[in-house]
Amino acid sequence: MNPPAQVIPAYAPKDVFKFAIQWWLFLFITFLLPLDLLYRVKSLLEGMAWWQLILSTSSLVIFFASIALGIAVISTMLAKILLYLTRAGGKLTAEINVLLGCWSLATILLGYFWKWLLKVFDLPWTWGIDPKIGLVIALVAFLLVAANFFYDRLTLVGEIRKLAAIFFKFNAAVLLLAGLIGSGNIVYTQVTRHQAQKPGPLQAGKTNPGQPNIILITFDGLAAGHCSFHGYTRETTPYLKKFARESYVFDRMFASTNFTPSALASLLTGKHPFHHGIHNDYSYFTGPARNENLAALLRQRGYATLAVCAVQFGVPWNRNMEGFQRVSRAFTNSRGYGILSQYFFETGLGSASWLAPLYRENPLHLAEKGLKEIRQGRGHTPGDTRNVLGAFAEPEHTLAEAAAFLKAAKEPVFLWVHLLPPHDPYNPRKDFLYTFLKDKVFLGNDAMTAEVAPDGRYPPKDQPLVDKLACRYDELILHADHEVGKFLEGLRRSGLLDRSLLLVSSDHGEMFEKGFLSHCGPYLYQPLVHVPLLLRLPGQTQGRRLAAPVSAVDIPPTILDLLGVETPAWMDGRSVKGALTNPHLDTGAKFTMNLSYWGAPPDFHTKSIAAIKGNYKLIYYLDFQKYELYDFINDPKEEHNLLDQEKEVFLDLKGELDRLLGRWHPPK
Repeated sequence: MNPPAQVIPAYAPKDVFKFAIQWWLFLFITFLLPLDLLYRVKSLLEGMAWWQLILSTSSLVIFFASIALGIAVISTMLAKILLYLTRAGGKLTAEINVLLGCWSLATILLGYFWKWLLKVFDLPWTWGIDPKIGLVIALVAFLLVAANFFYDRLTLVGEIRKLAAIFFKFNAAVLLLAGLIGSGNIVYTQVTRHQAQKPGPLQAGKTNPGQPNIILITFDGLAAGHCSFHGYTRETTPYLKKFARESYVFDRMFASTNFTPSALASLLTGKHPFHHGIHNDYSYFTGPARNENLAALLRQRGYATLAVCAVQFGVPWNRNMEGFQRVSRAFTNSRGYGILSQYFFETGLGSASWLAPLYRENPLHLAEKGLKEIRQGRGHTPGDTRNVLGAFAEPEHTLAEAAAFLKAAKEPVFLWVHLLPPHDPYNPRKDFLYTFLKDKVFLGNDAMTAEVAPDGRYPPKDQPLVDKLACRYDELILHADHEVGKFLEGLRRSGLLDRSLLLVSSDHGEMFEKGFLSHCGPYLYQPLVHVPLLLRLPGQTQGRRLAAPVSAVDIPPTILDLLGVETPAWMDGRSVKGALTNPHLDTGAKFTMNLSYWGAPPDFHTKSIAAIKGNYKLIYYLDFQKYELYDFINDPKEEHNLLDQEKEVFLDLKGELDRLLGRWHPPK
């Protein structure tokens, strides 16, 4: 007599694994990635070349396949556990995958539909990243999916199982192609990285007592016009005002652009934005350009190279920038993203710059933030910016991290510290709050430019409100100035300050006038591009004001010149060392530009570039073929366009622009 046939569960663990990997690959590779690519393809191609986009897409395919594999492994383990409790354990695990997957799919679809509505009806972009709206979208999606799931889950599970199986071969082929591209990029990156890090004049890592340390401190969005050491009526920078008495103060320092990623790239490479190509949050360096920066040069000369950047968009890993031996990841939007961006960089997979907005704008992530806001409030604690940025970005935390880096490093050291303040939210610590504005308005994370002007512009009637917001901005400057003072005085007590070349500057300015609030966009007026620059030589005790114009791209060549190192041919800037002895040195025309459409008003959607020479600035709006000419010394608010009155000045500055544009052909 034959033994009874063994009953095999409909979903054995191996079946669950197979289904889960097929289903989540379908969601990630067939659905989410193409949908997000369609949504942001214009911005992606504005920020990177087509072949960089292929590399980035391949990296994301590999990343999502890893996530799918992880989910499949967890599902298999869960199925095995449930099978000990019920014969339907495998089936139950499959149903959980279907429910969660369909909820994710519906949430993502509704999220992109919402973004499309915002674009079509020109609604505030901030609504697209509002945690409460994300929470509503996720709840609506869950109710729709749950209703359908519990109505006929057997049919739903069956149909999805067929759908996932149909697309599996396609997804496997995409994954194989991505793996080949990714592997090739990893090999290329590791080989070129090894070649670039061969010893220069000094063995990297060996101390050289003859070389001074170099400490570069940059603020995010600090306008020179709001600094008391530049004559501002409010005492916003009492420490730096005192420190200026023992430093060189460049009164005509210009940012290379008006937004962070591109500006920081210029500060570290000495290249104009059209040359380094970092035009938006997605841009990153590839090939030899990865090593064409100040840190890489100094590393070859024996410097320990350290970076503490409190702004995710400037972290060297995210830009695929080589040269820094140690980079803090404490200030990225999440510790997990910090680890991922470092992993992408170190393995050679490329930049995780596309992954950041994909994660940050995902409705499921926004829903999680919305729940946190409901439980904890919106973060009205003075000085606390964590609820906006998801990281400790207060100046005291940033500078404490920098001090720890210095303590652990051998000299000579190149340390770059980038502070978030006074970028919004203008949320100073409680001991600085109400210094310039007693009104109980714009408190905590409500002190955002988007609260007043979501698209950056505001009507004249809102100027009094904007002026109040500017008071909070000034209070945050005061907060940051205090913390920088504590940091520098600590260096002085340790003796490190007098062994260091120190520079203090900003990536760009901030604007509260002419109907425009914040930064980015096509405007290149003084509040946006006139930034501070203090330079203190080792042991310096006497300060001096310098009228010689200087640009952000001049900072790396100047540092190299002070070290006795020749400026490499790939740098666009020139050393202004001569201005230290000749305050009125003619340093030539300076340029600032914004080559991104991000942040541009819909009716003024244009790229722009400006040439600055003497007292004059000529602004050229590329898409409209429009010029504006200002005497920014005698007309500091830039209210009088002198295009018709100063023909010779116009032709001179236009010639400077034409020569610069001759090196860069903007895409049509």
